[in-house]
Amino acid sequence: MVPPASVRTSVAPGESFRLRFLLVAEKSPTDPVLCWRAAGEREYCRVPLQLVARWVHEVTLPTLDPKRPLLEYHIEAVLDGQATRWPVSDRGSDQTLVLFE
Repeated sequence: MVPPASVRTSVAPGESFRLRFLLVAEKSPTDPVLCWRAAGEREYCRVPLQLVARWVHEVTLPTLDPKRPLLEYHIEAVLDGQATRWPVSDRGSDQTLVLFE
């Protein structure tokens, strides 16, 4: 799994934030999903990644606002039979996205 060259950590109010990933494998990836949750929540919302071209997949994160100014997310996929996660972490840490004004 190849993440974007640079990872953004903040967005403006109402800004749509799209992520693109390369999911490189011999076979087509199985169930690539974005798992996100608002800060303080226990359960993740799962959104399927959409195939754009060849190995390129993309997904749009939910819009942040003052009522929900911070979220955390990660990407999961099965590549060639192996469960894969980004960001890679032995503690299960997520990437964060914060609202700025």
